[in-house]
Amino acid sequence: LEAWPVGIEVEGHEIMPFLNSLVARDEGTIYFPNMLTQTGAGHSIDCQLLINAGLIPSATECYSFHNIDNTYFTVSKAMKELKGAKTYLLTTDGPNIWNQGKVAEAFGLDAILWGSDWSPGETDGDRLTDSALMDQIIARCRAGELWKEGETAFVQIVLMTGHDPEEFPERLRRFQFSDAVPFYLSGYLNCANFVDGALKKMVDYVESRSDAAETLVLITGDHEGLHCNRKDMLATELGAKIVSPRECSLMAMVNSPVTLKSDGIIGQIDVYPTLLQLLGLTDYCWHGLGHSILGQDSIRFAVGQDTRLHGNTEGTSPAKIREVKTSREVSSMIIKHDLLKKPEFNKKNTTVLK
Repeated sequence: LEAWPVGIEVEGHEIMPFLNSLVARDEGTIYFPNMLTQTGAGHSIDCQLLINAGLIPSATECYSFHNIDNTYFTVSKAMKELKGAKTYLLTTDGPNIWNQGKVAEAFGLDAILWGSDWSPGETDGDRLTDSALMDQIIARCRAGELWKEGETAFVQIVLMTGHDPEEFPERLRRFQFSDAVPFYLSGYLNCANFVDGALKKMVDYVESRSDAAETLVLITGDHEGLHCNRKDMLATELGAKIVSPRECSLMAMVNSPVTLKSDGIIGQIDVYPTLLQLLGLTDYCWHGLGHSILGQDSIRFAVGQDTRLHGNTEGTSPAKIREVKTSREVSSMIIKHDLLKKPEFNKKNTTVLK
């Protein structure tokens, strides 16, 4: 899920009406449309390492296969340790895809529903659509089978419909575009619209709950959506007008105690410390390698997949810039040598690892 479809119309069609209304809210919304993708060799599974564990994945080895027995400190574990939360992973994937079953175990996710655990319903090929998944999640929540009202929980939902724009079925497409819209771009815009509708179902449900006031919702993409098609899309007349040249994912938070909207550049790695701050988990032993987007220590630059620094570094100390530039290298060292398991890991001052 990328951010550039938010706020645009193509041939009279509003692509993401729900997210448009969400980011327009005056209070309780955090919105950053320029969050650089920082995934590596694991691509889809890497987002969980970045956002849940505060580490940047290696560009050459996938942690979910090579380093899954490491010690990882995560938001989900912090929620359990400090808030007594129950932790959920809800997905249409299987546990063997990217070794996700082992990742969930290592990250402290306890109540897990895989693709085979859901009832038959609308599909986009060989799996439930995001909309059908949301319907079933909401039904099970209302029945008290998942995330009961009043229960402190960490709920991670992985959506899949937006992963294959070229294969998105015609029967699920709301928009018929002219030939001026390239085939791949047409598929992506229709996928984005479909995901937007699925997100609306879940946020509407959350806001209808009795514990809505205590519930923070994070909406984000696990990686950029155009992959190797970006250059071709930018070479078209329409693509040059609407497609972002950067590999950015969407980052939006709903019902936040802080309202903040910025076009500044951040990295996926910055979501982890931001969540710790917003959820009252700053006493947790691991603060990650990113920087909270809130407060005086916040920065508006990050290292992209191209290993280059993007954003505004004006007024930032050379030491801070060096820290950000070397964060992938430091993270790779932590993962390769399982440094968070070492006795010398100082749980009271994790800056030793920076």
